[in-house]
Amino acid sequence: MVFSKLRGCCQAVLELVVSATLATVALVAISFPHPPCQAEEVTVFDMRNSLALKDSDPVYKDFYLNGGTEQGLRKDMIITVVRRQTLYDSYQNRSPGDLMVKVGLIKIIHVQRGLSVARDFASVARVDHPLLENDFVMVGDLIDLKSAYLENGSGGKKSEHQASTSTNTVPANEPNLSVPQEPEPALKMRKSELASKAVELNPTPVEAPN
Repeated sequence: MVFSKLRGCCQAVLELVVSATLATVALVAISFPHPPCQAEEVTVFDMRNSLALKDSDPVYKDFYLNGGTEQGLRKDMIITVVRRQTLYDSYQNRSPGDLMVKVGLIKIIHVQRGLSVARDFASVARVDHPLLENDFVMVGDLIDLKSAYLENGSGGKKSEHQASTSTNTVPANEPNLSVPQEPEPALKMRKSELASKAVELNPTPVEAPN
C-alpha cells in the first residue's frame, strides 16, 4: 500500500516537471523568435574561357552567377565584383573584420531565374584601391548588386572604367579661343617682276663722247 502511494506521487511529480519544462521552452521560443532569413549573396560559382585557335581570335572569359531575375539582374548590366578578405590583427590577437575590395567589372550577357552569365568587361586600377594577390575575378567573388547599371547609361551611375577612359572634349557651342596665326609673307615673285626689278637696278651704261 505504501509503495503504491509513493509510486503515484512520483508519477505526479514527474508529470509536473515535464509540463513545466515544456511551458518554459514554449515561453523562450515566443520571447526570442527566429531572426528573419537574409537574402543570399550572389557569387561567382564557375568560370570558363574560350579557346583561341589563331592569334587574331578574341578570347572570352565568362562567369556563372548563382542569381538571376529574382535579384533584379538584367541583360547588358555592368556590375562590380568584390572580394571579401578576412584580416587578422596579430598585435591585438583578434580579427578587425572583413575587407571588401573591388576586383573588376563584368557585363551580364544572359539571365534567367536563379542563374546568369556575365563576361569580363574591365579591370579596376589599383591606384585608388587596395592591392590583391590575384588581380582578376575568381570563383567565390561576390557581386555588388547596388553598383549595377545598364551599359547605355540608364539605371545607374557612371562607372570608374568609363570615367577613366573618357576624353576631355570641347562642346560644340563653345567659342574657339585659339589665337589666329598670321599669314606667312610671300617669298616668291614672278619671273617677270624679277626681270623688271633687275632692269631698274642695272641701267644700260652710256658711252662717253670722244
